[in-house]
Amino acid sequence: MTPPALMELDSDNIKASYAQDAAITIRGLGGELRPFQRAGVAYALRTERTFIADEPGLGKTCQALATIHASNAYPALVVSPASLKLNWQREAQRWLPGAKVTVLSGVRPDYHQYKADVVVCNYDILAAHQRGLAQRGFRGIVFDEAHNLKGRATQRATAARALVKRARVRLPLTGTPILNGPEEFASPLEIIERIDEFGGYAQFLGRYCGYSLAGQKVGPPAYLDELNRLLRSRCYVRRRKADVLKDLPPKTRAVVPISITNRRDYEEAERSLAAEDDQRRGLREAQQRAEADRLKGLVALGKIPAIVEWVKDFIHNGEKLVLFAYHKAVQHRLYQALAGSGAVHIFAEDDAVARQSAVDRFQREPKCKVIVCSLMAANAGLTLTAASNVAFAEMGWTPGIMDQATDRVHRIGQVWPVTAWYLLAPGTVDDDIYELIERKRRIVDAATDGQVADQTPLLRELIDAMRRRRG
Repeated sequence: MTPPALMELDSDNIKASYAQDAAITIRGLGGELRPFQRAGVAYALRTERTFIADEPGLGKTCQALATIHASNAYPALVVSPASLKLNWQREAQRWLPGAKVTVLSGVRPDYHQYKADVVVCNYDILAAHQRGLAQRGFRGIVFDEAHNLKGRATQRATAARALVKRARVRLPLTGTPILNGPEEFASPLEIIERIDEFGGYAQFLGRYCGYSLAGQKVGPPAYLDELNRLLRSRCYVRRRKADVLKDLPPKTRAVVPISITNRRDYEEAERSLAAEDDQRRGLREAQQRAEADRLKGLVALGKIPAIVEWVKDFIHNGEKLVLFAYHKAVQHRLYQALAGSGAVHIFAEDDAVARQSAVDRFQREPKCKVIVCSLMAANAGLTLTAASNVAFAEMGWTPGIMDQATDRVHRIGQVWPVTAWYLLAPGTVDDDIYELIERKRRIVDAATDGQVADQTPLLRELIDAMRRRRG
């Protein structure tokens, strides 16, 4: 049976769902949207309860925040994976100047925090906060990485259905193509109250996803072109990198805030390194670097759970990723946590045959989504152009090391713009190293290898930066 809605396809919406620009002005934003992002916001303003489903890296976050702002859908709730909460807080503070933004943690209700203009909550604790959040009466709700709602009977999906009742603007965000599993759209469509436009929940699963009326998988997905047209006609804007990234630089950097689990131990170690005493001032550069390396490693170990979650969410969208780490222990723990996701590795102890085998698998096998690399052992001599994204769990000491690592994917044979993701823990040595490297990068000729000849000043500046940050 063909859904009745197919008789009434909105051709204007279908066209707008591909648009690369729109003539709209949104006053009061803390940044300037790119043309295709303006078009995405225009579509969302027209449809209100809609998926923003651009490919990863096209700025779904800023489009969602701009839609909330342009429609005055305050107070607003953002639900995301735990690893992305800090990023949402930072982006909301950037794009919505003057808005009070709060991030929920733990399962204990906090009615004071619920009163913010924008409340950020992760999926794992959504059900625990459902009652208190419901009293706030959110007018706008964003569900980032909306595949987290695909389980209709889960606590998080049940809580989401309850929380949206008063929300006029409902925005699931996902970069997952519908061809990779259309059933993942059923529960989010129900949450934004669009599922009836597809014939209802059971018919959606039956017609498009290969399910029987009893809920059993009996065949492959079907009528996907029809589904795509219907989605675009009702509630789905999606653009591809190949179509809209022509105006972007070929290589960009992005910072992702990452939480750590060992904050107390880190603080003690940082106080020790930053201590102003005669003995420490007399340390040799090699000794200073060893202590700074230890501090970097401590932060990286504390970031591992959040990094693993971020990586898994990232590759769920179908993208491949090159993940670099500095310390051997961090490399191995990351690989062990990601091995079940089809990861391979290049470590210093791997021989040439093992390295080439890992490269070949990553380059050729669609299911091999992640390659975990030693920053020092794999920053040169490799071609990993099957990916257009690089992530740094840890940083090196010079711009050259970081740029060379990024150039494993940004090289001849690469057809996509490249993004280097810096996974940094706020309020730690990560911030200090990143700022110092960025400052050094500005004075290094981009045509050279980027090495800073004298690393002692960088280490000295690092210690001074930590001391200033601690007051």
